[in-house]
Amino acid sequence: MIGSLVYSQFLPGNSWLHRLDPRCKLVLLAGLTIGLFYLHQAPAQLLLFTLVCLVPPTVGVPVKMLRPAFLGVVPLGLLTLTFQAVWGPEPSWHHLSLAGLEEGGLLALRLLDLAVLAQILALTTSPIGLCDAAEQILYPLGKLGLPHRDLALSFTIAWRFIPVLAQETEKLLKSQVSRGAAWEEGPWHQRLMTLTALLTPLMIRCFRYAEELALALEARGYGQTGHPTRLHPLRWRWADGLVLLIGLAIVLGLIAWERFH
Repeated sequence: MIGSLVYSQFLPGNSWLHRLDPRCKLVLLAGLTIGLFYLHQAPAQLLLFTLVCLVPPTVGVPVKMLRPAFLGVVPLGLLTLTFQAVWGPEPSWHHLSLAGLEEGGLLALRLLDLAVLAQILALTTSPIGLCDAAEQILYPLGKLGLPHRDLALSFTIAWRFIPVLAQETEKLLKSQVSRGAAWEEGPWHQRLMTLTALLTPLMIRCFRYAEELALALEARGYGQTGHPTRLHPLRWRWADGLVLLIGLAIVLGLIAWERFH
């Protein structure tokens, strides 16, 4: 169902990854994301993907909880691979571009890497930690007059509301099926029209959630003080710097290995 295709909620734990500073995780994710697009050969991409897949067992995250990342990226990866193979440059094999197959496969692997990394981040970092980390990382924007606190809060709320909206969509689908709607039968345009009937009730629920959230923020005095206090302030430790250096060193090492081979 739809609920299984979205990123999972925070999974509490006491592993080395759970204990890392959320700022370290976000900076490391950004570095890995940039590094992925500098890798242009399959061996380096596969090696980095293997290293990423070795992380969940070491932090107590069941492998089955990575399934949403795979299910969400596989259709897009297959579509990318198909377009590259059909309309890619020469040489070709049975009317399929060999260069397009390679480039499409690498792009699909990049997308899968990013999805797994984002899933691991969501599972091992609390929403409050993500919000505090994003706020401090975006702090320089505040010097330019931009609302960095509001941007960080909006990012965190949007991230955490994806599973909620997916659950609401699933409930609406089940209620329509119980009333005789056949959204899995018939031609594709008929099924599409049936699914578009979900938009109105889903939008109404979204506005209701937004109103309740706004009232909750106002009741807690959000935006009334310029220097808010935090129950659990972030603390950068030596382990955070060590993990960040190791992660960036691995990416830079793979990039250098590609350049000299």
